[in-house]
Amino acid sequence: MQYDPHESLVAPARARPELWRLGVAIVIVGVFYTTLLITYLLLADALLPPSDRLIAREDSWAELNTPLSMIAVLLSFTTMTAATLIAARKMHRRGMMSMIGAPKPALRDFWRTLRALIVLNAVLWVLIPDDTEIIANLPFSIWLGWLPLGLLALLIQIGSEELLFRGYLQQQMAARFSTPLIWMVVPSVVFGALHYDPLYGQANAMVMAVGAGVFGLAAADLTARTGTLGPALALHFFNNFMAMFVVSLSGEMSGLALYTYPFDASSPLIVSEFPVELAWILVSWLAARVALRV
Repeated sequence: MQYDPHESLVAPARARPELWRLGVAIVIVGVFYTTLLITYLLLADALLPPSDRLIAREDSWAELNTPLSMIAVLLSFTTMTAATLIAARKMHRRGMMSMIGAPKPALRDFWRTLRALIVLNAVLWVLIPDDTEIIANLPFSIWLGWLPLGLLALLIQIGSEELLFRGYLQQQMAARFSTPLIWMVVPSVVFGALHYDPLYGQANAMVMAVGAGVFGLAAADLTARTGTLGPALALHFFNNFMAMFVVSLSGEMSGLALYTYPFDASSPLIVSEFPVELAWILVSWLAARVALRV
């Protein structure tokens, strides 16, 4: 069956599959993540220069339009990783690698997927050039200087989300429910819902949340087909690299981008481009499956 490899990830979860454990673990994640994140933000803002601080005076996220502020916010996802590992260990006696999968296959699947996405997007760029105006943001030398630390921070950010949603939540739900309509869809819906941010996207917040949910389904499917988080990590890494490091929306979250679009997350263009985003997720998912032969 197409999802038989998923059993290698689900098997460790079957030792303690009770729903009450999952419920308590979710509470633990919420409490520890919130506590650790607030502590991190307060400490970071005490150490960072005023122009790079993460919290604005109105108790909201700052613009994050400098390289250091973006790296600081990406590194803040270490708190999500810590909270997930605490909950998984306390409630299920599970460690990180039991949720990622065997190291060699996971790494192999990561690189195969990443190479496929690079080739795919190079071909798409040649065949369907994007004529949308872009604006230079960071000088190339500065962008290149921040890139090594930025890539490490990006791996931490996408790794924390994949560990929680395609790792812990998906696998523990699969240990309790046999149908993918539950263990694949529910974590993806939650993933999308947590990307709903009306302060950032304003009228486009729901569209952006739906896009994140569809992305979550693609990542969940690849995880189940291969039995490792490798493909989901690669898909997430490439998507966020292009959106954060190459061409980002203007304004917030543009601190590490080489270029920006001349519009922000509240622009009506976000809705008109939504079908293109869905098409990209679909062809990326197909390219990964071809590369992985699953």
